[in-house]
Amino acid sequence: MEAAGARWVNGVSPWMFEMSGIPLPEGEEIRAADFAVSIQNASRTKRMDIRRSPLWNIDMRLLVARLHALGRGQGVAFFPSMALSDLEFDGDRPVAANMATQDGATVRFEAGLFVDASGLSGVLRTRVPALASACPMPERIDLCDAAQQVRRVLDHRAAEAWLKKRGVRAGETVSYLGVDGGFSTLNVEVDFDESTVELLTGTIATDDYKPGLQLIEEFVAEHEWIGEEVFGGSGLIPLRRPYDRFVSPGAALIGNAACQVFPAHGSGIGTGMIAAKMLAEACEGVEDVGALGPLWEYQATFMRSIGATNAAYDVFRKLSQRIGSSELEQLVGSPLMPAVTTIAALDQRMPKLGPVDLAKMAAGALQHPGLVFKMLPTVMRMNTVYAHYKLYPKEPDMDRLAAWARRADKLVGPTPTHRA
Repeated sequence: MEAAGARWVNGVSPWMFEMSGIPLPEGEEIRAADFAVSIQNASRTKRMDIRRSPLWNIDMRLLVARLHALGRGQGVAFFPSMALSDLEFDGDRPVAANMATQDGATVRFEAGLFVDASGLSGVLRTRVPALASACPMPERIDLCDAAQQVRRVLDHRAAEAWLKKRGVRAGETVSYLGVDGGFSTLNVEVDFDESTVELLTGTIATDDYKPGLQLIEEFVAEHEWIGEEVFGGSGLIPLRRPYDRFVSPGAALIGNAACQVFPAHGSGIGTGMIAAKMLAEACEGVEDVGALGPLWEYQATFMRSIGATNAAYDVFRKLSQRIGSSELEQLVGSPLMPAVTTIAALDQRMPKLGPVDLAKMAAGALQHPGLVFKMLPTVMRMNTVYAHYKLYPKEPDMDRLAAWARRADKLVGPTPTHRA
């Protein structure tokens, strides 16, 4: 169990810990907090500097260990690695799961509710007919190929020179946007106290783009001051908005299995923790925790809050794939991309624009009319999608859900299928 869960560094907003009811990280669990971020275009000709990131960089190895300890303290039983062999059903509802152990034995679990937190693979989702039909595996165009590594710094002077050339200091993050397509990034943060550099990449997971791990390897090969990997990981992250439905009698999805991920930058740790809290609260004190009523309450609560924000930003994510790297070069540092909207996106919240922000954006419209033509409908659609998700059916009603889902599909729109 010690190796379970994420093994890299992940940015999480403190408010998401608070909303999930999980104590805030402390000590070594926090890799960085209150750090500055310099967002630059790939050619390093434009930049936007944020004095204080809303994110805390968390060592996921330590967070996972803490969550395991909290679970044990509440009576949670952990088992060695197992694989789901098959489910037993009462009608359409799963009532038992047969699990295969590493030594070939079978263990049978009976439960009123089975929760799929298995990630993108959705080992339960794909075997419950109602969920399998409602929750298809995302297409690769809707997946992020992400990688994160902590590596040794071999030459402090060379690293310092690299930072100076880019106008940042140790402990600050340089975030290059558009390194390989409109939805792509390369983040670099140097820590001289630990003699490490943290590298984070993400691209769209199709053959049109380089995998995230390849971007890291290429960057390391170009900089001799970067040494061996200390720890890290890579994988595919669903970017699409949450599934329209992610519960059925006896089964519920949370996290990546439900596509509960922030589409603009692929963060899902905080969202998954909040979803778990919502599911627990909906089932608290209920005699049949697997009944559709409490599960639908969880689903509706999520969709009307976090789901609404994620769906709105899915519209923006699709714009980033549509405009490509060249137009993103113009957007970074321009009045069309004010700091308030960037900070809101990092913090996974809807932006709140004041009169000054709107005036600056209006001035930027004169400089980049082509971008405005693409961005204005997106901004308007984001707000419309957000409002529509606030109308998600509160009670189990498949006809109302179907009508709501058709409207959501139309509002969010299709994902571009080719590289811009």
